[in-house]
Amino acid sequence: MLNGIQPASIGRIQHTPQVTTARSAQTTTGIPGGAPVEGTPQATFKEMLLDSIRQANVLRQDADQAVASLGSQHAAGPAEVLGAVEQTDLAFRTMLEVHNKLVQAYQEIQHIVD
Repeated sequence: MLNGIQPASIGRIQHTPQVTTARSAQTTTGIPGGAPVEGTPQATFKEMLLDSIRQANVLRQDADQAVASLGSQHAAGPAEVLGAVEQTDLAFRTMLEVHNKLVQAYQEIQHIVD
């Protein structure tokens, strides 16, 4: 929700990630938090990080298309475009925070080793 306004058709712009490998597919117990069922493979941190980067890139591409089509006849409305841009901004900021935490953890480990 943006300043009390929720774009009506933002779901049309949102990206639903595809499962790219069998390894990243998980069956959950139905408990909130999604604990994996015993015997199912879990996605590695690397796979989750790469998938998040791909999702952020798809959101960026969708926002770029929405902004580019703003003047055309088949354009999404201004609310949808703003929603797509806000989603992209949030995804970018989240990825930046993950980057900062990883760098901070690496620096702490280097300090411990030295």
